[in-house]
Amino acid sequence: MKTNFMRLCLSLVVVSGLTGCGWFSSKPDAEPPAALVELDSQFQPQLLWRNKTAIALKDNVLKLSPVVKDQQLFIATPEGEVESLNLEEGERLWHTQLKFDLSGGPGIGENLVLVGGRKGEVIALSMADGSEQWRALVSSEVLSAPQAARGIVVVRSVDGKLTALSAKTGQRLWTYERPVPLLSLRGTSTPLIDRNTVYAGFDNGRFSAVNLENGKPVWEIRLSQPRGRSELERMVDIDADPRLFNDILFITGFQGRTAAINALNGEALWNKETSSYTGLTVDALAVYLSDSNSHLQAFDRYSGRILWKQDKLQHRRLTAPVSVDDYLVVGDFEGYLHWLRKEDGQFVARSETDKSGLRIAPIVTDKGLVVLSNDGRLYLLQIPNS
Repeated sequence: MKTNFMRLCLSLVVVSGLTGCGWFSSKPDAEPPAALVELDSQFQPQLLWRNKTAIALKDNVLKLSPVVKDQQLFIATPEGEVESLNLEEGERLWHTQLKFDLSGGPGIGENLVLVGGRKGEVIALSMADGSEQWRALVSSEVLSAPQAARGIVVVRSVDGKLTALSAKTGQRLWTYERPVPLLSLRGTSTPLIDRNTVYAGFDNGRFSAVNLENGKPVWEIRLSQPRGRSELERMVDIDADPRLFNDILFITGFQGRTAAINALNGEALWNKETSSYTGLTVDALAVYLSDSNSHLQAFDRYSGRILWKQDKLQHRRLTAPVSVDDYLVVGDFEGYLHWLRKEDGQFVARSETDKSGLRIAPIVTDKGLVVLSNDGRLYLLQIPNS
């Protein structure tokens, strides 16, 4: 875990107002990334279209992941550009240039495209044409996509706050806050809204369920307990996005645990000592995880029993995995997509995008697999047998 940890970009947070934020990098990994094994691919996904955008994430730790809704693909760049593309052909439908740097988004909901900025700006644009509907200001930088449902926009900021805004006007409705440790990873988990509850992970290792209408806590659990003497050793951020399947939440944290939680009451159904900062996915049978060493693991969804582990991509800085029919797909730092059988974790195919690498997990759509490379190239790949 430590070797992989040393490659991470960290954010040093001064709790009193976040007035002294900064980043530092440390020693490179003691072990190099694993060399790719020879593979006779069983198939090669067909490229349907490719589009060069201005996203340019190569030297940026931001997670500006595209999002798909109603056959439109929405993207945002660090320089304040927001675009809508036709998913089938990749052609631009509209483009909006905002006059500030973006650090979170886009999120989709209530017919809005939602983005967040480095100084706490939150902007709502029309899904139809990109016109600005309103703008608001929250307490600090927004590093994840704002989410919206039932007339409410929920924003997670780096100072440990969830802020709810009116989807019509941007007016502040409520704020929920958790303490921020001295040192944390550069990033935040994206809130998840289901019915009348907001679920969110925090940098102190706690995971909360909050009433969407009034911000009152429903339940809270501690996913991970800080351990060790130094602030580095005690980091237990929950930066990976939670997943919900049949009223069961699946969550994972850095230097902590992966767990299945009853979404209604916060009861832990199972947990495993497994660290991740990229994330997981889930289907009817299993939970699939990219851990902090870039090992892929599959757990039985009901019991947490480990089904298989694939370690041949060690230290290749994998994205979160995505489920594509019978396959699991992950990207790596050299721009490769690895296709594995979900049944046993064995490699079945490998495809290449470009050498700038992949940090954002692919997006599964009914038109194909959307892939964004670190230098801003968008790909739509045909899913085998689809």
